[in-house]
Amino acid sequence: MIGIIDIFGGFGNQLFQLSFAKYLSKKNINTFAYVDKSLFLNKSNEYHQKRNLILPTENFGLKTLTNTQLKLLEKIKKNKRISKKFYEILTEKNEIDFDNFKRITSFNGFWQNMKYVEPVLNDLLTDLKKDKRLENALLKEKNYKTMLLVRRGDFTEYGLDLDLSFYEQALIKTDIKNGYDIFTDDVEWVKNQKLFNKSDNIFPPSDDKDKVIELFSRMLNYKNFIIGNSTFSFWGALVGSNIDSKIIISKKFAQKLNLDFSNQFSSLIEID
Repeated sequence: MIGIIDIFGGFGNQLFQLSFAKYLSKKNINTFAYVDKSLFLNKSNEYHQKRNLILPTENFGLKTLTNTQLKLLEKIKKNKRISKKFYEILTEKNEIDFDNFKRITSFNGFWQNMKYVEPVLNDLLTDLKKDKRLENALLKEKNYKTMLLVRRGDFTEYGLDLDLSFYEQALIKTDIKNGYDIFTDDVEWVKNQKLFNKSDNIFPPSDDKDKVIELFSRMLNYKNFIIGNSTFSFWGALVGSNIDSKIIISKKFAQKLNLDFSNQFSSLIEID
């Protein structure tokens, strides 16, 4: 059986998709990546934001479909008789029965679920360390500060942005005596909020894949993580936290990720 994982979205979503690919591989499914053209064109149709393929899929033991394989796949999809018998597309809305896939199955989704991440996490960490920048970041001593991520941008369009009260509660519940830094895609909005006046630094986002790794590497050096509802900062916490770290997350986001399944965080605080 052949599994094809669609890779798209930002770095956080890409890591979930790569985790799902590794999960499928552990079930003896011959897994390939289909990298959305938007990641090479530096744009995304979904949220109208620029995106890049941040790390090569080969770093994670995942080959991308060749042009020849893509052409063959297109022929199969166009032939209704063959397609009906041998090909299917599954999304997160489908019931996933790992024992009853068709010969070729495309998986289209974010797969933001810890039940797919937890069994492959150690392998994924090994893969991430193949990038020397990330390996060096993980070797650095923690700075004992807190990182806080404020995601707005496209989230405000879809009503996904968190209320200011979330951050008020989060700053109360975490240890910020050593200071805190903010990562955000809306620097001006953050600067205009009195709540954040005592932050030490504000780091803007970047579309450049090297700068994304630079930002992610910086995240790994914090002790505590206020991740809100961002997949980018979630992975920063998942990879960079330790037994002494406090992780603060939106309750709704924690439920979406199925964090009840996970034992990764020793101190996880959920806020409505």
